[in-house]
Amino acid sequence: MFEAILQGIGAGILFSFLTGPVFFSMIKTSIEKGFKAGFSLAIGVVFSDIIFISLTIFSSQFVDYNSEYNQYIGIIGGLFLLELASTIFLIK
Repeated sequence: MFEAILQGIGAGILFSFLTGPVFFSMIKTSIEKGFKAGFSLAIGVVFSDIIFISLTIFSSQFVDYNSEYNQYIGIIGGLFLLELASTIFLIK
């Protein structure tokens, strides 16, 4: 448990330095509407991340892990990723 917490903190620090669409949206909002609007957007993103992470952590305790489903999960996850990638390439 403690190892998972340390890995989560490390991943959070790493991902906090990556720029994504929210970063550019925050800059645009700050330039167009001012500091308060940009700060409100940032706080909203932080709260939504907290909510989604909490829901994931608390709902994962209701999932019973069974190793015989690994192959099915892998196939379904792989198909999902292939579909996502093909959709992204078709849009561009």
